[in-house]
Amino acid sequence: MKICLGTYPWAFDVPGGGERQLQFYSDALLRAGHKWPAVEFSFFDPWQPEFSGMHLMHYFSCMPSSRDFLDHVKSKRGIPLAISPNFWPDPEGWELSGALENIKTILWLADRVIVNSRIEEEALVRLCKIDSSKISVVYNAVGDCFFDSVNPDIFRKAYGIDGPFVLNVGNVEPRKNQLAFLKSLKAFPDLQLVTIGGVREQSYLDACIQEGEGQFQLIDPLPPGSELIRSAMAACEFFAMPSLRETPSIASLEAGAAGSRIMTTSLGSPTEYFEQHAVYVNPYDLADMREGVEAILARPKDAALVERIRNLYRWDVVVEQLVDAYSAVLGTDLRMKK
Repeated sequence: MKICLGTYPWAFDVPGGGERQLQFYSDALLRAGHKWPAVEFSFFDPWQPEFSGMHLMHYFSCMPSSRDFLDHVKSKRGIPLAISPNFWPDPEGWELSGALENIKTILWLADRVIVNSRIEEEALVRLCKIDSSKISVVYNAVGDCFFDSVNPDIFRKAYGIDGPFVLNVGNVEPRKNQLAFLKSLKAFPDLQLVTIGGVREQSYLDACIQEGEGQFQLIDPLPPGSELIRSAMAACEFFAMPSLRETPSIASLEAGAAGSRIMTTSLGSPTEYFEQHAVYVNPYDLADMREGVEAILARPKDAALVERIRNLYRWDVVVEQLVDAYSAVLGTDLRMKK
């Protein structure tokens, strides 16, 4: 049984959560290969597409430009499709961009749509008329290394950071909302926002630099799970992800596992993951974000959040849900022995 993982060609130019998810799923599937020994996993190679031996394609993204490729896989080659949309349903935005019909077509092509929360499942059923029987929930997760203690001084010394700072891990782009958060952070002049990530829009970065003045520092992406990024999570006052939508962010979960206090957006599905263990803010409301900063600074660190993530949201745990989703598509229990 051969299962292929793929995404659109330029996805890893500035990788985000969807690309990290693809890599982490793949790593976890291979680590637990003894549990499903009859399955071979591979990445799709456009130069040598081995459709004839493929039993399932798991595609990460519903970029409108992917429609023709996915139609070829499903309709021309007869290969079942599992699709991880890795976005938040936004029909109004899709209508404005002209992408709505292509996205619906892609999701309707799927034999299984794999989402990251029950909240996201409900949104797709309601807004895109997806049959709920075609949807599987497979949660985002963290690597076990984030539960290990790391010296916070490693990150501070590497980047010359002396004072208190707020950590944000994500690409600099409007959806991540760093610009508005910097405006709200002016009420806390002693706090610096340190963002670790790539740049999706140069003009947006320029605006963040101008707005932030001495309160903003951008650091190039660090290797996932590296000692430096875990040290940053140990050193920060709190982790902030005030995005316009999240499903949630993998980085937020990693920071929570590392013991950081979490302030995140109220929009999307973070509440399903963090429950009462985070502070939630309206990303469109500067006053609400200021109140969120005050609230998170007044909170103690939350050991219960660390244990919640350890029990529910590790890659080696959630990958079991993923294999169940594959089994449902293929009509066979992939855990069966050869």
